[in-house]
Amino acid sequence: MNAIKIIMFLYLLIHVSMVKGQSEISAGNKLKPLELLLQIAQDNSNAFKAMEAQQLNINQEISGLKKNWMEHIFLTGNINYGTGNVLDEVNNSGIQGLNYTNRKNTFYNLGINLYLPVSKIANRKHQIKAKEFRIEELEHLKQESLSFLNSEIIKQYNNLEYHLKELKLLSEIVHTYETDKSFAENAFRQGNISIEVYKSSIDTYYSSKVNFEKAKSQAQLCARLLTELVGQPIFEI
Repeated sequence: MNAIKIIMFLYLLIHVSMVKGQSEISAGNKLKPLELLLQIAQDNSNAFKAMEAQQLNINQEISGLKKNWMEHIFLTGNINYGTGNVLDEVNNSGIQGLNYTNRKNTFYNLGINLYLPVSKIANRKHQIKAKEFRIEELEHLKQESLSFLNSEIIKQYNNLEYHLKELKLLSEIVHTYETDKSFAENAFRQGNISIEVYKSSIDTYYSSKVNFEKAKSQAQLCARLLTELVGQPIFEI
């Protein structure tokens, strides 16, 4: 299980660094359903496909081994020819006599021989059991890999949902403080507020912008990780 986690982690690091031209994320992005993304990820998983291909290949090898018993069956056959003189007693119109006949005889012999080497049979059984065990081992690895993949997708999905909601809220806050800043600028020009009040409005606005950009960066990272895990776009069009 640790090996699978390390492989998946390295896979993510490599592919996230290769993501280019990622669409700009916004609070209005809508995620596809989680169940759909989990299924897409399984269908796109190269590791999952590779282990399934190995299982299929081993099953074919097992099938071949089970048919190998036919190599110990042999067909045998022979034909024998022979000639001989046969003395027959004949009765021709009441006259008794002897008749010599020269005959050709042909004998056919066909058989099946079965050769059963005990050592080869035992070795074949051992090979089949070993391959069946390998199939079971691959099945466990498939399930572990799928379980880890699903858990990572669910984690990143929940994180992204949180950051998208946070992004929406912070976007509204930025808009509110931007409006306040505009009012403060006009009021300051007209001499209706002090410079301290004006500076406070400016500071509040830019602080909200910083918080918005931080949340946006976190959402962008989660979106990239989730996209790489799933292997397809994660947002609805």
